Amino acid sequence: MSNYSDLSYSQLQKKYNAHLKSKKSKPDEKTFKDKEKISKDAVNEKKLQLAELKYDLERIRGKTDKMREQQQAMNSKLKDASKTLQKRKEQTKEVYKQLADQMGLDGAKMPKRIQNPKERLKGFQDELNAKKQSLRLDDLATSQEKKIMRDIKVLEASIKQVDKYLQHNVQEVWEKKDETQKNVDEFREEHNTAFENFKTAREQANEAFSDLDDNRKQQDQIQDKIKEQQKARESIQTDYKKQMDAWQSWQRMERQLKTAMNEKQYDVEIEADTKKESKKKSGAKASEAKKEVEQEKAKLKKAQEQLQSVEDRRAAAVAAYKQCQDNLKKKTTAPVAGGEVAAPEVIEKEDDPHQAEKDLCRSLIAYCQSNLPSKKTDDSPKAKKKKKKKKKKIRLTHKPINFSNFAKVGVGIPIWSTDLEACIKNLEERISSYDNPDADTEESVKDTSV
Repeated sequence: MSNYSDLSYSQLQKKYNAHLKSKKSKPDEKTFKDKEKISKDAVNEKKLQLAELKYDLERIRGKTDKMREQQQAMNSKLKDASKTLQKRKEQTKEVYKQLADQMGLDGAKMPKRIQNPKERLKGFQDELNAKKQSLRLDDLATSQEKKIMRDIKVLEASIKQVDKYLQHNVQEVWEKKDETQKNVDEFREEHNTAFENFKTAREQANEAFSDLDDNRKQQDQIQDKIKEQQKARESIQTDYKKQMDAWQSWQRMERQLKTAMNEKQYDVEIEADTKKESKKKSGAKASEAKKEVEQEKAKLKKAQEQLQSVEDRRAAAVAAYKQCQDNLKKKTTAPVAGGEVAAPEVIEKEDDPHQAEKDLCRSLIAYCQSNLPSKKTDDSPKAKKKKKKKKKKIRLTHKPINFSNFAKVGVGIPIWSTDLEACIKNLEERISSYDNPDADTEESVKDTSV
């Protein structure tokens, strides 16, 4: 709690007015709960979507496992086919090498394949014999003879090549090569089929893995959104708590300022009255102070006159009663049982020297009674059973004239509302003390006697 004891009443009032300008309103709890519920529902919805994606992820993962196994099987078949194809290609190369070795090529080009080499050799031989016969028998020109000689050389070379082709079984090698190439070509189809199957399995697996990646991305996005929603919910709770704390702090400060102002109010009034008294003495506002004092005196005089009129009427009634008794006493002549009729004893009230003090005490009693807090009575059985509540203690404020009036009669002025009843009792006892001065004297003698 802040300490405002060092501040004056005016400073506290300024601070209180400034505090009222910055009034805080109590945050609406229903609005806060509605916002929190909306945020919570949004988080739960995202969590449900996340759970569905996780379920789909497991299903896709099972599919990808099957695709991976299928892809591995197709890849294994493709590898086996590739090995077989490579092996057959190596066999074909081995046939070429054997052919080259047989023909003694030593890195030279392979001879061209000769279709029907035996028939081709017989044809070359028949053509060579015909050329030679024509050269011996026919009458040819020089140019014709040269041309025939060139043809003969070409035919002899061809016959030699075909003959060598046949001697080295080149035809058999070509046939073997054709067989191996046929095996390669036939297996190539199987290899291509295996490759296509592997390619299809790989594409399906890639598609499944793509779905897997998309699912994971969606999960990451939803988790980010859940974090955002949770942060927003925490922000709503934090803002509500801040607003509630600010409102409670504002109320607490308001109560503290009110309490401090109530505590300072009586001192301020006393101080203000003291200042007025000092100003009256200095003459700054003598006329206003005098007028106020005269008004108070007029009120007091009027009250005293009213009380005095009551006392006068009472004294007149007593005197009239005494006169009546005197008249009756004079008229009475018949004695009863040898004696006179005793006139009633009349106590004549003498002038009271403490009448003004009594009137002042009565006016102060009326003043105290006017300041008593109102009481609500309830005689019902339920009310009797209820426990009595503690009286509320209220600090009283008085004008300077009242301080002087209480001082005149010698009774302490009540400071709190709980002091009023005791003050009224003291005033009543004070009035009784004026009527019985001997009792006060005896009490004082008893108190001072040894």
